[in-house]
Amino acid sequence: MLLKSYTNKQDSNKRCSEITFSSTWTLEDFKAAISKDISSPPISDVNLKIAFDEPLERAREKEEKEAKKRKRLADYFYHLLYSIKDITASSKWEDYERLIQDSQEFRSIGDESTCKGIFEEYITQLKEEAKESERKRKEEKGQKGQGARGKGEKESEAKKGKRWRT
Repeated sequence: MLLKSYTNKQDSNKRCSEITFSSTWTLEDFKAAISKDISSPPISDVNLKIAFDEPLERAREKEEKEAKKRKRLADYFYHLLYSIKDITASSKWEDYERLIQDSQEFRSIGDESTCKGIFEEYITQLKEEAKESERKRKEEKGQKGQGARGKGEKESEAKKGKRWRT
């Protein structure tokens, strides 16, 4: 029985290695994908689960690794944009597209729409920073003016108080 189970597992692993796996698959998706291959002899549910778990874990690890790589490349591209001091909150993709497309960071990503999206995010951040700077500037200007006005009002009140006393 042990030999038969081992052979059954080897057979199921061999059949599974030919399938393109997705980390979002369920065991039922997996069964459906290999249904034409397991008609004879049938694979036990235990071995099918084992055969499913191994490639599922590999697919998840591969997707995580690819996601980290995409994130790292996007960060490099973002830093490239930051290093180009001519790019401002009012900059347009079309104005910098040629310059950016020649960069290693752009070529590493290899997808113009992804790069354009990162560019747009960068411009959005610049706009938000500009709004925040403007808000702080107005706030500081208002405090300085209010402070001077406040001091003047106190002096006027003090003078009025003196007048009333005389």
